[in-house]
Amino acid sequence: MKKNSNGATSDEVTEKLRDAIISGEFIPRERLIEDELAIRFQTSRTPVREAIRNLASVGLIKIEPYKGAVVADINADEIREIYIVRANLEGLATKLATPNIPNETLIFLDNMLEEMEKSIIQGDRNQFGKWNIKFHTTIYSYCQNKILYQLIEELLDRSALFRQSSWESQRHLKVVMKSHRELLSAIVERNAKKAQDIVEEHIQLYIAESLSNNE
Repeated sequence: MKKNSNGATSDEVTEKLRDAIISGEFIPRERLIEDELAIRFQTSRTPVREAIRNLASVGLIKIEPYKGAVVADINADEIREIYIVRANLEGLATKLATPNIPNETLIFLDNMLEEMEKSIIQGDRNQFGKWNIKFHTTIYSYCQNKILYQLIEELLDRSALFRQSSWESQRHLKVVMKSHRELLSAIVERNAKKAQDIVEEHIQLYIAESLSNNE
């Protein structure tokens, strides 16, 4: 897409606004003012309006009567529904990806786990979360099914609206790391069914603990 004379394109604004919502710069129920966003992203209102429409279509933004665009919120029932679907889709993607991941990528995945360990030691839970997503999406990218991968990406974005208190638990992070090590070992062994089971169990345990901590 060409850049217009008024600054960033709608695609660029969509990506920047998406990142800001996922990182928590904009909180659930916060109003999104087009003029303010246009100044923030150094563009005109048209790309901002298009970006808002784009993110509304994937559930990150809601358009409300008399109020306009607001950051979407998410309740416990929606969280459960999303994570049930995620467990199945991500388990399938892992199963499909396991035979296809090249050895050099296995080394890269192991390096990512080392970075996650460092994040735990440094107490940087935000960085841990970023490496966690990158670790999983790198695996899923080898599933050779574009629709499956796209659905997972959209659900990962919507999941980010839920600020899990479990990220605050050092014990939980260590449990996550143990699961990741087991997952990588299963992939190295090319045991697709075992890798699938680990991912599904990991997500089910994660949401059960997260919801328990937030009730």
